[in-house]
Amino acid sequence: MKGRDRLQGTDGVRRVARLSSDPLLQGVGPMEAFLDRGIMTEQFVELYVYGCMAELQRQGRLLPGGEVVIGWDPRDPTHAFPEAAIRGVRKGGARAVVAGMLPTPAVVLYLLYRQATAALVVTASHNPADQNGIKLFLGPLGLKPLPADDGLLTDSIHAVDWPALQGMAEAGEVEWVREEALRVFLEFTLDERNSWAKGKDALQALLLVVDPAYGTYAGIAAQALRELGATEVVEVNGTPGDQVNLNSGVGDLEGTAEVEAGLRVPSGRSFPRNALLKELFRLGRENRSACQGGKRQVLGVAFDADGDRVYLVLYDPFRDRLLILSGDESAFHQARYLISQAPQPYRGTGYLNTVESDLNAGLGASGLGYQARLTGVGDKWLLWQASFGWLVERLAETSLLQRSAEIRDLWERLSSLEEPQAFLLSELAERVSRFEAGGRRLEPAAGSPGGALPWEDALGKSLRISVANEESGHLITRGYLTRRDAATIPVFVGNGLKGAINTLVALRALDGEPPSPEEMERRHRPFAPGFKKTLYVYYTDKAQLRPGTGFRRHLEVALKEACHKILQAGEEIASCAFSEEPEMLYLGIFQENTQQAGVYIRNSGTEEKTAIYLRGSQEDRMRLAAVGEEVLRFLLAQMKDLGSLYAQAERVFLEGLHQGREPSGEELQARFPGLSPQRLIQEIEKQGLIQHEGAGWRLTNRGEEYLKASRPVFPLTPGPR
Repeated sequence: MKGRDRLQGTDGVRRVARLSSDPLLQGVGPMEAFLDRGIMTEQFVELYVYGCMAELQRQGRLLPGGEVVIGWDPRDPTHAFPEAAIRGVRKGGARAVVAGMLPTPAVVLYLLYRQATAALVVTASHNPADQNGIKLFLGPLGLKPLPADDGLLTDSIHAVDWPALQGMAEAGEVEWVREEALRVFLEFTLDERNSWAKGKDALQALLLVVDPAYGTYAGIAAQALRELGATEVVEVNGTPGDQVNLNSGVGDLEGTAEVEAGLRVPSGRSFPRNALLKELFRLGRENRSACQGGKRQVLGVAFDADGDRVYLVLYDPFRDRLLILSGDESAFHQARYLISQAPQPYRGTGYLNTVESDLNAGLGASGLGYQARLTGVGDKWLLWQASFGWLVERLAETSLLQRSAEIRDLWERLSSLEEPQAFLLSELAERVSRFEAGGRRLEPAAGSPGGALPWEDALGKSLRISVANEESGHLITRGYLTRRDAATIPVFVGNGLKGAINTLVALRALDGEPPSPEEMERRHRPFAPGFKKTLYVYYTDKAQLRPGTGFRRHLEVALKEACHKILQAGEEIASCAFSEEPEMLYLGIFQENTQQAGVYIRNSGTEEKTAIYLRGSQEDRMRLAAVGEEVLRFLLAQMKDLGSLYAQAERVFLEGLHQGREPSGEELQARFPGLSPQRLIQEIEKQGLIQHEGAGWRLTNRGEEYLKASRPVFPLTPGPR
């Protein structure tokens, strides 16, 4: 796509959600609300989904009456947004196969089970409850669109005539399938090939606290864990509703490694309203002696609202604290378990994570016998590489490229692309599936498909991926699904429940070691941890980070100057480009061509924030932290979007604290209609600008410095955003 900005971020589209009938949107169309006001309405959902149907039809992927599976999380109590998605599918001439409120992985697995064309999930995932979004998945692999695909979708969506769409008939049929979709998901989850759990007592002696974050796993995850033999399963935050992710789930724990008694962390942050942590301390203390003796283990399982991410929390009975396993630690436990169970099949296969991960995770995986690879942020890249590696492996085992001109033509089209495209890889996989379904079984053949892909060097040479993860809690390992037509296929799906069960099984394999403080530390830190810290700036003008802007040039100079100050003898700085994410500004610190540390800045593709990521060894902690603080001050002062409703409210709240009077939630809502005070305060705290003091809040040193250094205050009368 040339000359038009993609509508999508890291994972589909997300925005603050409001109904089109909101007085603030009077006379504003759905595209204008989305682009100019930063607001997603149910009208935009209908328009967006219809545009996706149009693009799938243009590519020949969606035929009249073709099936599209639809699911959602519970954040929209009006159901206006999922109903709009159903209309968009039906007006696009497709059959709406409605799975209803289910975890995202359940919707995707049902797409693959049913061999539908695509799936849509109306969710903003881990984002606050006042936001909503749309995720798109493509059959037959369950891939998410990549940037090149998003460009095509954006053009199709812009081409939709909204007034004409409003009067269009809903030509497609509708079918409601939640019960069957849930059955398929639970059967998949409990299948020993996917759970790795051998027998009905695989989780015996585990006392588990499950936190579905008021989302789609409410009732479902706890049921599955009980069926796998957990001694006790307690669910908290289990009533689905419009408060998803609030003081709960993965989102509340991000960036936290351990929680001390009193629900505090060493950095000063506290969790007074987190029911998961409270229940873990209660259950752990009740069973402390049994845990110290190895007769019981107390663990927590935290999901996000749509269920594709997971963190585990371990109760340490020796020091009365909670230890949090992010995606990095869980993936490493899984990788070690797999290669210990079957060294030959896994040795030399891929261990894939993203630039957000601890640098030492990949080094540790290499030590286990894997080939470690690094990719850009977003589980779409994990899904792409896992699926691409499997498909190339499949083609390498057969003579299909020699036997089928159609398949060979598709491969050559893939080879000619400048960047990868999920649409085309999905089409290739579909043709391979049809070839086999027609009775033309693929015979093994020597060699591998020829033709180097121009973007292979950037994305990594094709490799069978065994374990893929994001630090944020996406965990992907190969699963096996028996489809409706009785065929069994390998699948790669970001699945929080599968990830949790696999990690629990991997941890159980360590139970031969007697309980001790040292063993708890090994579970918490399965690889020698590096230094990993992320600093957030919310409510930013993300466009400033684009290549070629004056702001980016100044930022790059500031970042390099900050890094130069902390260089040691023999070290040098080098810029690193990631084709998956051209806006990311990444500087590596190298010594003799070996990377020692990394500092990078990127816009979130799913939230209203920009982040500074610091990665290195523990010895780098102090010097990287100094770089982070210096660059953070620059971003806080220069990158805030002062036209943002939340940026304006943030300033009012901080100024109030500075003057000795904390603004109430009611005051903030009266001045800024549509604002969520809980979300605002949580995001200000995540920036390190405030911390708890008694029953209220006080400014931190960073907060005081921000008020002194930031640009002039916004107009007193807030705008409509």
